[in-house]
Amino acid sequence: MFIQMKLILRFRKILLPAVAKVGTASFLCLAFTGVQAQKPGGVGIPSGLTSWFKANTTGNIVVNAPVNNVSGWTSESGTGITLAQGTTSKQPVFQSNTTASGNFNFNPFVQFITANITNLNRTSASPDLLGTGGTVFLVVNTFPGTSTNPTAFTYMSSSSYRFQVKPGFRMQSGALGFGYTADFYPAVMPPTAPAPSGYILTTKGTGSIYRGRKNADSVALTNKNDAVYNPAVSTGLYLGSNGTSSEPYNGGIAEVITFNTTLNDTLINKVESYLALKYGITLSQSSAYGAINSNYTSADGTIFWTAASNAAYSKCIAGIGRDDSSAVLQKQSKSVHDSSLVFIYNGATGGVFPAANADNTATIASDKSFLMAGDNGLSKNLTACLANGYVSRMARIWKVQKTGTGISTATIAVIKDSVAATVKRLLVSSDPAFPAASSVSYPLTLANGKLYAAVNFNNNDYFTFTTDTLQVTLTPSSPSCTTPTSGSIAAVVTGGNPAYTYLWTPSGQTTANLTSVTTGTYTLTVTQGSCQATASASVVALVPIAAPVVSSSNITVNSITFSWLPIAGATGYQVSVDGGTYTAPSSGTTGTTHVVTGLKPLQTVTISVIALGAQSCQNSAAGTGTAKTLSDAIFIPNVFTPNGDGSNDLFKIYGNSISGIALKIFDQWGELIFEGSDLQKGWDGTYKGKQQPVGVYIYTVKIKLSDGTEVIKKGSVNLVR
Repeated sequence: MFIQMKLILRFRKILLPAVAKVGTASFLCLAFTGVQAQKPGGVGIPSGLTSWFKANTTGNIVVNAPVNNVSGWTSESGTGITLAQGTTSKQPVFQSNTTASGNFNFNPFVQFITANITNLNRTSASPDLLGTGGTVFLVVNTFPGTSTNPTAFTYMSSSSYRFQVKPGFRMQSGALGFGYTADFYPAVMPPTAPAPSGYILTTKGTGSIYRGRKNADSVALTNKNDAVYNPAVSTGLYLGSNGTSSEPYNGGIAEVITFNTTLNDTLINKVESYLALKYGITLSQSSAYGAINSNYTSADGTIFWTAASNAAYSKCIAGIGRDDSSAVLQKQSKSVHDSSLVFIYNGATGGVFPAANADNTATIASDKSFLMAGDNGLSKNLTACLANGYVSRMARIWKVQKTGTGISTATIAVIKDSVAATVKRLLVSSDPAFPAASSVSYPLTLANGKLYAAVNFNNNDYFTFTTDTLQVTLTPSSPSCTTPTSGSIAAVVTGGNPAYTYLWTPSGQTTANLTSVTTGTYTLTVTQGSCQATASASVVALVPIAAPVVSSSNITVNSITFSWLPIAGATGYQVSVDGGTYTAPSSGTTGTTHVVTGLKPLQTVTISVIALGAQSCQNSAAGTGTAKTLSDAIFIPNVFTPNGDGSNDLFKIYGNSISGIALKIFDQWGELIFEGSDLQKGWDGTYKGKQQPVGVYIYTVKIKLSDGTEVIKKGSVNLVR
């Protein structure tokens, strides 16, 4: 009955406003939706959960202005006990996000300070939190302090079962006067993360069944059943020191969980998976103590990171996810371990990167949804090659495991200054070899000091970072007409991973530009870092340009105009008339017409035209054209038929050399019936608008020739209808 009542009270509390102020203190409280009871990793009171202290405020932390001193920290589950510190100078400090002394993956923590002997405590041993062989989980760090033997956690029940955790050194337990220790100081277990980074310490049992582990890695029992190592601790629970004044701890505590039972490996894995997801911690990917590998397992048993299938990508595992049973909603993450590189954000951030997980408003749409990534631990240098050496990529590759349907787009980001300046793209593929056919390259955008790209990942995708594609442009030049070894190829190389080195084959030249070569095909090998790319071009001999096609127009009795279309590559033209000397066209050196004058009637003329190239060996073959001048004869018909059939309807004077006429027509009686000077109109066989009768008519015509002379001709013409 007592347990049932505690659950009901706890649900009422989480519906209060986020921060309720009382006097100078603030009670930090975060409400989660859902009707299920929340418990770490889904492991709750039936398994012996007695306390759950969370700095991300799902429990209650009393924070005092103005320096955020913590005077009280209440467990949100289990027994609901409160740890307190009434002395202001000994109160630890609440940190809402990462600081120089604490990195808990964008989550809050409580900072303890050795110099002030800060601690939170509850001296009562009742209720019994750990029984005779309980289990403890701590998320702490080992930021250096002045104490040589710092203690983050001690507990002793009234029945003299003792538990102590000294981050960076050892965990130990005592049972009825005898102690066991599990040491993990650097000489025994080298750290895998910087001192400010959080890690998970787990202890279970006492006596001969006592075991300890760090980030799911087994810690060997160093001292067994030895009275000397029975912890000397005070009755009750203390965070930050051993008792109220000794062995003060200098570091952060983000979470404390206790059970009064010895949890089995399956349950421990669930709790550690919950903590690892939340705090960006990589669990050991080899066999842990007991019989299981360190999969990441949700509260309902769903494996959201599979150790066996992801064994080659077991470094710096981190991710985002939602598990309502564990009250975890991690919307952004970066592994806290050494060599960690990538940030993972839920949704498309658009270059806005929230400072804390609590500040991130992106929604993970459904429960039991996770996106995890681990890398292969290789160099972040651009030493691997793709696209026949035209793209350099990082040797480091990440693998994605995606579970559930609540995460669609994720943003991958890196700090710009943490990667090579030539990193320009994020490459994603279903194949870790990144073949072109199954890979997508995303351009990286720079914002707020980070390079980022938004991607909709599939399960078992891989990603890495690359340069832009190397661009090699080769421009060959032919040797001159007179120097066969004057060929060259100019190279312009951009992108990729400079600085570049060059090698031309077969010439052996090592400069970007190839010079002083004969005709032939040459290959440039560009070395960029560890990658080599090749490009080829041919130096060819100069060839003549196209020959002009010549036509004629404006032909008269004494002149002909020749013309041709412009020729590509021509610098000018030369012409020869009837085999004579080549000269510039009459329209100028670059003109495309030439007029031949001073000709006789019916004279035939042939012209040859050469298009001039940039060099003499490029001059074209001659294009030719032939034309004949017109006749200078005068023709006057002796009959015409003005019947309107369109044929011979007019009486006109014909001649190629006529420049003007004065024509008069007389009838049989000598009457003038037509007079005109229009060479094209002539007489249409009418007088005053009336058709004249068939018969013979007399004409006189004065003809002015194009040379200025005049000719008078007289005669008769028959009008026939």
